Amino acid sequence: MRSIRLDELSATDVRRTLLQHFSKPPDGNEEHKTLIDQCESGFERDVYTSMFERGYQVTPQVKAGAFRIDMVVEGADDVRLAIECDGDEFHGPDRWQADMQRQRILERAGWVFWRCFASTWALRKNDVLEELVERMRRMGIEPLGAMERTPSLVEYREWPQRDLAPEEEIAVLAYGETGTPG
Repeated sequence: MRSIRLDELSATDVRRTLLQHFSKPPDGNEEHKTLIDQCESGFERDVYTSMFERGYQVTPQVKAGAFRIDMVVEGADDVRLAIECDGDEFHGPDRWQADMQRQRILERAGWVFWRCFASTWALRKNDVLEELVERMRRMGIEPLGAMERTPSLVEYREWPQRDLAPEEEIAVLAYGETGTPG
């Protein structure tokens, strides 16, 4: 939030550089990458595509503390479901204990999980997908409109400057813009 315009700052003023950055932030590599490109396996891409086609907001590879969740489906009012896609390549029997330990830690932090094995998905995809959709419905997660890219985390807005009433001008002159003496 600021009340100064760029043309009011010297070209060498570091504040001008900062304001220019936030008015036109540089594109990050992740901004150009579609969400499906962030999936780490064909199994994850298949689950993501199934949810995307139904209009759910799905974000792959979500950071949660020191961990990553394969994908998260978001509903209204910040309701989220963490989806773990246990494929043979990354989640073999030797990884099961570590996966469950990580899940328990994240559940204590408030995450709700749904897990699926790649072999189960391959054999009974429609049944498994129906189970997932039903789980989300019970949680209150409905399709909000799918996204293809991660939204920008920087937002730039400008509000037009309004003219102050005479009594407001006196208050600003006497107290400053904070409204307190000093």
